[in-house]
Amino acid sequence: MVSTFGLLMPGAASALGVELTHIANAFTAFTVAVLVGYGASFYIFDLISIRSAILSMYVLCAGSLALFVFSGSLVTLTILFGIFGFCVSVAVCGANSLITRLWQGQAQQTVIVTQDAMFNGGGYLFAALATSLVSANMHFGSTWLITAAMVVPMIILSLFTDYEKDQIEPEPGEDRSKTLWPAGFVMMGISLLLFMLAKITILVWGPQHLIETFQASTEAAGEFMSNLFLAAFLGSLAGIYLVSRMNVKYLVYFFVTLSLVSIFLLANAASFESAYWLSYAYGLSVSATFNGYVAFSLTLLPYSTHRNIAYMLIMSSIGSSIAPPVSTWAVSYTNEISSALTFALVCLMGVVLSLVIGHVMSRTPTPSPSYSE
Repeated sequence: MVSTFGLLMPGAASALGVELTHIANAFTAFTVAVLVGYGASFYIFDLISIRSAILSMYVLCAGSLALFVFSGSLVTLTILFGIFGFCVSVAVCGANSLITRLWQGQAQQTVIVTQDAMFNGGGYLFAALATSLVSANMHFGSTWLITAAMVVPMIILSLFTDYEKDQIEPEPGEDRSKTLWPAGFVMMGISLLLFMLAKITILVWGPQHLIETFQASTEAAGEFMSNLFLAAFLGSLAGIYLVSRMNVKYLVYFFVTLSLVSIFLLANAASFESAYWLSYAYGLSVSATFNGYVAFSLTLLPYSTHRNIAYMLIMSSIGSSIAPPVSTWAVSYTNEISSALTFALVCLMGVVLSLVIGHVMSRTPTPSPSYSE
């Protein structure tokens, strides 16, 4: 949904007869629903099993995606964005919670980072697919209909998966019912929020920036996005190897710094050719950063619960949900799409600062009882 949205915005606006900014705001329903879903995950997994939650959420995901191709109004589009966003966020929280129950230490952070490779591989595939469908004047919902078909195997796998097998048992006398909230962990969530705010801003407005600034074609802007996700996919594959042999925090530091530098260069690019090649640098910078953050934050805890996972996902979704309206406001206020890149650059400066502060906090011993619930 995220990787193809920037490319499908013009087609959706044309099909529904609305302004481009209205479509960008409609996407906010998706990001806000993701936030609501993560918030609900604080309690859903106390009431029902991970298996039941994931299975039911994927059924609703497939149904909402299939209906996109029949959407004929902005209101319907907004509702479908909301349904899909809520369901997929609960499923993601369940998946991450399951990972923490099956693996620990180096193995846990490796598996968490592996999810970025899957996301970026999908991003590369569907950015390329969306470009071909847009060029063929297909309905903007066609790409998401294909995504719905891919959810079906997930439903079948869930029906035949034993979610209780091989889970790690707590040590004798260890109470893992309480959720710990050390200051460094909380700050990592704030840093992730700012990172996602910048990332979604670039994914939404990056293609439009190239079209307006360099008079690039839709196909060329689509290639920019395909290159971005190809680099992200390859980078996340490399990240899997690296994180299995080193502390994940060093990987996060590197990617955050590269993201800041590449967006600065993109905002000041003098030609489409230079901007085109920067897609690889920025793609690499977001390759394993999201789940790298999650894995890094969990290393600051003696153990984690689904509420810790939900917190990091909530902070991520807050950044994602406010990115479209805030960046749209910046573009509307200045009447220049380049303002979106400037906004993303400022956010990334905040990312670096909060990451350093969080690391310093995590090295300062703090009594656990004051941070537990």
